[in-house]
Amino acid sequence: MSNRRILGFTWLALTAMLAYVFSGLTGWVWLDLLARDSTMTVPLIGGLPIATVIGVTVAAVAGLLTWNREELRDYSDDVVTEMRKVVWPTLEQTRQATIVVIATVFVFAFILGGFDFVWGKVSGFILYRAG
Repeated sequence: MSNRRILGFTWLALTAMLAYVFSGLTGWVWLDLLARDSTMTVPLIGGLPIATVIGVTVAAVAGLLTWNREELRDYSDDVVTEMRKVVWPTLEQTRQATIVVIATVFVFAFILGGFDFVWGKVSGFILYRAG
């Protein structure tokens, strides 16, 4: 798959996520900040809530403006090219590394728990027996 195609799909997905966020944000602003009473609803434009129309429009404009910036497109193309060079670990390597991390966490949790227990006993002895 070419870098341009990957970037196009990525830009489209990010624009769709941005449209979802802006639609929700616009609906929240309309209903919670601008509504005069609790019965007010979001007006419709052609059967769609105006919040959705505004959200999709803002996201589409933002997507087009960022897509048309050549330096941003070149940078993204370089990122995809470099990501193709990455050697990803195999499933077995990932499994072994995960086991090592989990074992290390348990060992250090046991050590820190021991220090906490000893420190608590020493502090209790100093505070309650010495006073």
